[in-house]
Amino acid sequence: MCLVFQIMAGQEQSQDQHKHLVGICMGMCPNAEVRLRQREKMIHPLEMAIDCNGRRLNYPQARAMVKVFSRPAAGQEVKASDVRPVPVLMKTIKYLLTNVCCQNDISWALVYQFVYDRLQAIRQDLCVQGVRNSMALQTYQAAVRFYVYAHYRTDTDLEDYISFCGQDEESEEDEESDSDSDSDGDSDSKSDEGAETKIVEDTKASEKDRSSGEEFTVGSEEDNNKRETHAAGCTGDCGEPDNLAEKERVLPSDRNGKKQNNGDAISCCTLREEAVALYMLVNLGNEEAIMNVLRLPQNIKCSKLVVLTLKMNIAWLTHNYYRVLTLSTRLPPLCQCAFHPHLNVIQRKSLEIINQSHSCKGQSYSLDQLSEMLLYNTTDDLAEACTHYGLLVGNEGVVFTKGTFNWEAPTMKPCHTRRIEDHLATVPLSELLIPTLRQ
Repeated sequence: MCLVFQIMAGQEQSQDQHKHLVGICMGMCPNAEVRLRQREKMIHPLEMAIDCNGRRLNYPQARAMVKVFSRPAAGQEVKASDVRPVPVLMKTIKYLLTNVCCQNDISWALVYQFVYDRLQAIRQDLCVQGVRNSMALQTYQAAVRFYVYAHYRTDTDLEDYISFCGQDEESEEDEESDSDSDSDGDSDSKSDEGAETKIVEDTKASEKDRSSGEEFTVGSEEDNNKRETHAAGCTGDCGEPDNLAEKERVLPSDRNGKKQNNGDAISCCTLREEAVALYMLVNLGNEEAIMNVLRLPQNIKCSKLVVLTLKMNIAWLTHNYYRVLTLSTRLPPLCQCAFHPHLNVIQRKSLEIINQSHSCKGQSYSLDQLSEMLLYNTTDDLAEACTHYGLLVGNEGVVFTKGTFNWEAPTMKPCHTRRIEDHLATVPLSELLIPTLRQ
């Protein structure tokens, strides 16, 4: 069996790739590592055996063990017996994202730490073998989907995660010092990590002091049509997308036939379209990202989902934050998670602008209408945000007065929104994370 994988890999390698080794480990964890970790009792709780009642036992289950991420020492060669070929890597990532991520008896902090570390090991095995084919692309796409979902979920589950990480704080410091001393031997590994896009990066900082003189308007239909026409002019004449992407699997976001909150919500797209949309949402308002997307093939940049994210970016650049929020309600579930980190920033900037443009003594703005406009869960959440930013909240609504907004107040911490939770509830987590590996 090992010989078969070696022959297959040899046929796919080009002449400049003959130096890459070919993995021959047929398990999710190399046998040498299994023996070492069992002997040293370095078993993660998610690798423990489970009895017939679903309770975890106090001894490891070898078939549930997954290779941990570790940097090789300087001058040490990687053994082929410790590297997994691509089919095994795909089997491993399917196990991680369909089995481990759905565990309810373990805290999310432990699940995230386990999956994140094992995904690093998978990426390392791909890099060592120099794999650059469609199977490797599917593996990377699945990893990105996990990062997007994990970023959304850890926004409000950080207390659990911090308490868990605190136990290993000293070991992490030691690991960092070791990596500094072995920087020469780890240069290849570090450069590989730096080359990949980190989907869980912080939200791009908003422009300073630009909103003080701006007006928050819903925007007339003529203005919106002008912006859409400008976007269409940039992307070219977008007719119906070509059938070139039919080979890619369609991603359903509404398997159970449940209605979305918005009737115009985009329910399906191809894998590449979704990847471009995630890229646009993570880099919302980044002009370089917009230009990169406009250089893509016609059938990609003119798809419904990509055009939607382009409109959101143009609305962001023109400071039409209400339109950004309105368009965001049409995003599929995973894209909603990618947009979520920007939500608090948009809500704050919107309140800044409204406080300037709707300043009027003796009048108030309805909490119900404003909370619906800015996508707050409840009027209580909006009232809490207004109080946090120094705005006066009365019985009849919010009283906007110039000069009362607290510019020094930090942006409120993110929290889960009922709208996104409802979207996520329509799709099983296993389908959300790896639709391409589903059997």
